[in-house]
Amino acid sequence: MSAVAPPIATPSRRDRQSSTRFIGRERERTLLLEAAIGPPALILVEGAAGVGKSALVRETLAAPALCSARVLVGHAHRLREPFPLGPVVEALCGLDPRSPGPALSPVVGALRPILPELADILPPQPTPMADPRAERHRIFRALRELLAASGRTICVLEDLHWADEGTLELLAFLVSDLPEKLSLVVTYRGEDLPFASSLLALTAGLRAHASRATIRVPPLSVDEVGRLSCALLETSTVPAELAEHLHDQTSGIPFAIEEVVRLHRSQLERLDGWRTVEELDHMGVPPAVREPLRERMASLTSDAWLVTRTVAVLGTPASERVIGRIAGLPSVRTVKALSEALFRMVLEERPDGRHGFLHALAAQAVYDETPGAERRRLHRRAADALKSGPGSLPLAQLAHHYKEAGSLRQWVRYAEAAAAAALAVGDDRSAARLLEQALRAGELPRAARLRMAVKLGAAARFSADPQRAIELLGRVRDDVPMAVGVRGELRYRIAHLRYQTGDTGPWREEMVRAIEELQGQPKLAAGAMITLAWPVVGQDDVENHLSWLDRAVEAAARSDDPAIKAGVAGQRAAILVCVGDPRGWSAAARISREGRSVEEKFDLMRAYQSLSGTATALGYFDRAESFLEQAGSLVDELLHVPWRPWLQSARARLDWRTGRWDGLEHRLRALSERGTGGPALAIANEMILAALLLSHGRIRDAEQRFASILSRAEARGWTSARTAGAAGLARIRLARGDARSAVDAAGGGLEMLRRKGVWIWGQELVPVMVQSLLGCGDLGEASALAQQFSAGVEGRDAPAARAAGFFCRAAVAEAQGRHAVAARRFARAEDLSGALPAPYDAARARAARARCLLNGGHEDGPTLMLSALDAFDDLGAGWDAAQVREQLRAHDVPVPPRWRGGRRPYGKLLSPREAEVAHLAAMGHKNREIAETLFISRRTVETHVAAALRKLGARSRDGLAGRLAARMDQEPSTPDQLPVAPTD
Repeated sequence: MSAVAPPIATPSRRDRQSSTRFIGRERERTLLLEAAIGPPALILVEGAAGVGKSALVRETLAAPALCSARVLVGHAHRLREPFPLGPVVEALCGLDPRSPGPALSPVVGALRPILPELADILPPQPTPMADPRAERHRIFRALRELLAASGRTICVLEDLHWADEGTLELLAFLVSDLPEKLSLVVTYRGEDLPFASSLLALTAGLRAHASRATIRVPPLSVDEVGRLSCALLETSTVPAELAEHLHDQTSGIPFAIEEVVRLHRSQLERLDGWRTVEELDHMGVPPAVREPLRERMASLTSDAWLVTRTVAVLGTPASERVIGRIAGLPSVRTVKALSEALFRMVLEERPDGRHGFLHALAAQAVYDETPGAERRRLHRRAADALKSGPGSLPLAQLAHHYKEAGSLRQWVRYAEAAAAAALAVGDDRSAARLLEQALRAGELPRAARLRMAVKLGAAARFSADPQRAIELLGRVRDDVPMAVGVRGELRYRIAHLRYQTGDTGPWREEMVRAIEELQGQPKLAAGAMITLAWPVVGQDDVENHLSWLDRAVEAAARSDDPAIKAGVAGQRAAILVCVGDPRGWSAAARISREGRSVEEKFDLMRAYQSLSGTATALGYFDRAESFLEQAGSLVDELLHVPWRPWLQSARARLDWRTGRWDGLEHRLRALSERGTGGPALAIANEMILAALLLSHGRIRDAEQRFASILSRAEARGWTSARTAGAAGLARIRLARGDARSAVDAAGGGLEMLRRKGVWIWGQELVPVMVQSLLGCGDLGEASALAQQFSAGVEGRDAPAARAAGFFCRAAVAEAQGRHAVAARRFARAEDLSGALPAPYDAARARAARARCLLNGGHEDGPTLMLSALDAFDDLGAGWDAAQVREQLRAHDVPVPPRWRGGRRPYGKLLSPREAEVAHLAAMGHKNREIAETLFISRRTVETHVAAALRKLGARSRDGLAGRLAARMDQEPSTPDQLPVAPTD
């Protein structure tokens, strides 16, 4: 046994890093300091493991400018507990229970069970609420009030790449109304964020008055590695070769550099130049964590080895008492062993007195080298210690320890309990993970397997890997004897998961079988019928879907459960709107939010989300906006983070259709990179992005995306994606002059539309198919298709499709040489699109109308075509603008200069559209009237009026007339400055 090191002062981690605290971090420190100074603020600090996120935060918060602020620090740990408040609760434990503060409302008493340390300042605990979601909401309110009552506070939450969805839901709740004196600092590793993590969406929910910053901490450069090495070796310079070698070996990660330098300090201090590099090459640079730890632990006593392994097995920092109990050491020996591990810098002592590793990788390295038998023994002792500890049982940790100890029955018991606790607070993903692990265990009792399979079916929608859950549930369904109703529920859950993930398996047939087996469970049966009723998936005639809708309504009517009735009513309204049935709007109007349970609110949220999407597709943008706002309000109220990506996608689609394109590409790419929401949402976002890229003129990228969309949609039977992909490909091929290839691209989507019988879904596909057929000389077939489409849209409540119908008939008339008739029909399409408002569609119809006038020799043709060009330029639709310029040149019309990279930089001059809007505003027209006259949205009018007031120096709309007259007198007229005459 090695001797215990003499008792000397143990340097803290802060002291050891003081010489390196600002190396390579000046910019990041400035950004963090500026953001933290002005609360309320949300600051995200991202970086790889060991890159120095915590050091950056710690050193920045020590700045004199922040000395008056209270700093609270909490950590997320690798072992996540089902109660999703761990990091925030840990941070709040740092509050001084003796410090006076403002009186707290009774709701804060709900924190007594989770913050016993603050019992002296918390009000009495209120009566627990029966609804777990309502209780969770009260706890969230209490936490926000406690933070608000803490005065000027900086709350640092570290390592939130390990946070569960429950914790992120709390943060989403906080940032929606951040306390005025709170700065929230969050650190995380971007590469370790779980699939579909909502952490990156936090800034989207932040109120406008709050500051926000995302700070990415990069690895060090070669020069910075050299400076860090100098600081660590306490020298003024190191050879350039050494700095380059260390950078290559460590990728510039400060923690790795520190470990290597400390391990080989003596060799590095006596070597220089190329000899240094050669010596390091000869020795071999060890891994940044494992080998340095081996060196430091080589001389540890057996007791120090034991406490170090104990902390590694625990996986989270622990107190001296807990470590000693699990290790089986008396108090005196535990203290001595911990002192030795601290002296050797294997462990560190946290401000709260707990002991842990300097880095998670260090803990993993020690754990990996702990013999299996000893690991199992320590896991068993850890579980026993946690069971007898104060407060509520950490069920997830108990499940983990019993699993690693090899205690099957105890593992399954606590895994199921932890999953139930996670479900109670809405953390479906953690529940699914725990249940999947337990179900994969061998020789479970039949009742336990069935019970957990049913729970997994309910939780697996937001699982990190739904396909894995499908396979697991399928094995239980096929291999375990069970009652008919239980089998029906499992069959329904599996089929529903396949439906949501786009699985090409026979989910529809399974859903029908499930309905037969769910006679005694009307809610599940009605849910299955509603799934079959949605017509956007599969190739059945729409009447088959609507018959399932009628059956779902009948099933709900036979039930006394208000949640069933509410869920079916909301989805019925959305389905009717989706197929253009006018009854859908009256059904939607009858939906009420009054007196609803949490479960009913979830159903209502899903209904509003569906209604927003269908209203956008049909062209009812104001209604879509209203539904989207109501859905967002419910998401905020229910704190259901997994639905936020759906709302963000719905907002992006609405902005695309209404011409609000600024920043849209960046938002769509961010949504795509996060990968949240599953394949259906991914394709929906990809459709908008592909269309946007095409309008910008990035043809190759758009073409690849449309082809991918079409392929995936055909495999999954997704109707809207299939028509959009086919329409995009056909537009590109038609523009290249290959009309026959365009017909081939659109043909499959058209066949599907005919089979479905819902022609209003063809508003993008049918016009390009008509134009493609005309390009091939198939006038008769094009005319028949245009007539069939118009007849199919007739009587349906779908304004965007009606506009497309006029566009199709206008294209046929143009091909027949009836230019005046075609121009009138294109004008009608423009009027309908502009009234929605859909400015891009309106501009395309205007350009087609202008083409007819030009070809017919009408004097208004050039002016109208220039107006269409201006509309495309305003939107940033460079591809369409380029085609308009070609037509203008073909008719010898002077073409305005082409501006690359978006809208033309007019500077202090008014753009043509701004001049139009300013003149109408000066004449006294309201924003609504201007929007209707120019076929643009009211928001666009507001933007142009504000720009005109600013550029002309007018204080109000009343002063615009004089300013406009003065500007015309002072400035020479150029085509780009002259206002464009309104079109008839």
